[in-house]
Amino acid sequence: MRILMITDRLAIGGAETHIYELARYLRGAGHSVVLASAGGESARMLEKEGISHHTLPLDNKDPVSLLRARRGLLRLLETESYDIVHAHARLPAALCAPLCRHLAMPFVTTAHWVFDAKGWRGKLARWGEHTFAVSPDICRYLEEKYALARENITVIRNGIDTARFSPAAHIAGEGRLLHISRLDKGRAACATALLQIAPRLAREGGFRALTVVGDGEEYPLLLAEAKRVNALLGFPFVHMAGGQSDVLPYLQEADVFVGVSRAALEALACGLPVILAGDEGYLSLFSEENAWQAEESNFCCRGASPIEGERLYADICTAKRADGGFGRQFVEERYSAAQMGEAVLAVYLRLAANTLPRVTVCGYYGAGNTGDEAVLAALRARLREEGFAPPTVCSRGTISLPAARKGDVFVLGGGNLLQNETSTRSLLYYTHWLARAKQAGYRTVVLGGIGRLDARGEAIARQAIAHADGFLLRTPADIARLTRLAPQIKKPVRLLPDGALWVRAKKPNFVLPPNKLLILGLHGGKQEEEATLCALSLLARKHGLTAAAAVMQAARDEQEAARAARLTGGIVLPPLTPEELVYVLSCGALVYAGRLHALILAAVAGVPAICRADGGKRSDFAVYAAECGGERLLTCVEENSSPTAVFEAGERLLQAPPTKEERAAYLARLRAAGEGFSFANFFAGLA
Repeated sequence: MRILMITDRLAIGGAETHIYELARYLRGAGHSVVLASAGGESARMLEKEGISHHTLPLDNKDPVSLLRARRGLLRLLETESYDIVHAHARLPAALCAPLCRHLAMPFVTTAHWVFDAKGWRGKLARWGEHTFAVSPDICRYLEEKYALARENITVIRNGIDTARFSPAAHIAGEGRLLHISRLDKGRAACATALLQIAPRLAREGGFRALTVVGDGEEYPLLLAEAKRVNALLGFPFVHMAGGQSDVLPYLQEADVFVGVSRAALEALACGLPVILAGDEGYLSLFSEENAWQAEESNFCCRGASPIEGERLYADICTAKRADGGFGRQFVEERYSAAQMGEAVLAVYLRLAANTLPRVTVCGYYGAGNTGDEAVLAALRARLREEGFAPPTVCSRGTISLPAARKGDVFVLGGGNLLQNETSTRSLLYYTHWLARAKQAGYRTVVLGGIGRLDARGEAIARQAIAHADGFLLRTPADIARLTRLAPQIKKPVRLLPDGALWVRAKKPNFVLPPNKLLILGLHGGKQEEEATLCALSLLARKHGLTAAAAVMQAARDEQEAARAARLTGGIVLPPLTPEELVYVLSCGALVYAGRLHALILAAVAGVPAICRADGGKRSDFAVYAAECGGERLLTCVEENSSPTAVFEAGERLLQAPPTKEERAAYLARLRAAGEGFSFANFFAGLA
């Protein structure tokens, strides 16, 4: 396997050593490894071991350097056929991601730290088909800040060469204290704290020397402070060693280590008592009791209390008499370089060996729409279950088609994108990308529904139908519209119920009202008439329910939800994921739906629902629901029916609620056409 690893620089540091050990392991396992970075000491060390390195200005954000770096990466990727491209820093990943998509090369990333996700920095971040996180808290950060799917993240521990980093035979207990770290702003708090207590360590603590290994922008200030401490003591107690490419001799001469991250793991491997202290927090002397906390943040103490001088002094004195045997055993069992390399290689091999077509999905995603996000989550899950690589997801305004390999598939939709009831411009936009995908060599599929179209919209939709190789439509009514638009169609057409029908409930992190809920899933763009909301308020009071307005599209539904809550005397629910909304719906007695996916998720939750006919997707689903035996779970009143009709429909559903068996049977029939469906088989049948 040919592997290209890219990072900003390969100087001296924890992330650089991680890359160094990974590259050495992969090469030892028989794979070809090439690196690209701005260079540094670690790069020179790898070159001495016969691993190729290409120097590019990947650590500089000025436009000229970015252009040179991009050209250099493109040249590298075009001249060599790499099986995997692996980026280890944010800027290289941002440059490499579109190139790998264009050249159809598998691309993975590693998150070594938590970054600022706000503003342009957040937009700069690009993540691969799979992402490695070096600690559980970074994994959660990727899920929360960048919405990466958990199944596309692997938590890997730093790999330590425990054969090299091992206890040395020396006279212990002589009081030699060691700290290793970059001495940049935001990295020098521990070194500063050690220098503050250095006189006391020398005079009262019985320590003979404090050695600080590291370089950076704070080094001159720390060096001046070290000289002041030594002058005060009258002998050279503090030794400022500067940056060192090989820290092993320092570790093997020390008695106690103070610091964080990879250096702390290497110290544990050498059998030293280790005090975990850094800019992000303080965890005291490493032990069985706090090992789980240390692992949570990759031994960086994120979330712990700040360093406090008196506690640091006391722990150092305790550590002088401590045994490092547990730490050595801990690293051997959980942090070996082989374990790290095997975990990474397993992902490489899976991505490189995947012979299923790659899937690119284009639709109205990333806009905070609960229904679309539910459909996307279900699509991702089903593709994953069938062994597909994670799909490339293009949201509106950010579409960039990867270069198509033979057999690759472009899926348009998830909702009703073939409609111009809301916007002809939107219809033109999506059908344009369907045509572009077809021209680029993709097999193309329309997924979802076909909405309302005027005469111009029908003409545009027919062009889109001509560019599509297959159709997966969510209701029989959608199939009927397709047949009307293209009566002689010979392409594969299949009923595939809305993916949101497979959403699983997840309990949200807030307290629900004690009463059962009457949930209002209203559409922010179509204001509900006041008389209907008053009728729903009366219905809620009569049955002892709390009206709860759900925001199903961020920034669009808030105003209507607040208005509905005010007129019904109810509450506005906090923003919810599709899974959380299903849980809340399951705690309800009735749903009034102004959005299609309020009806669909109500069916998943097994709660009765009312909607008004709209001549479109709500009406289509209501007809399909009736065909699936949902008369006791969904009532669709006429579009212009009175508020009294809405009240009476709700009254009937509340007075005779369906049984548990009826709810389960209804959901099973809604899902039936999708059970056993195979995307792989459907894609294989496309022309």
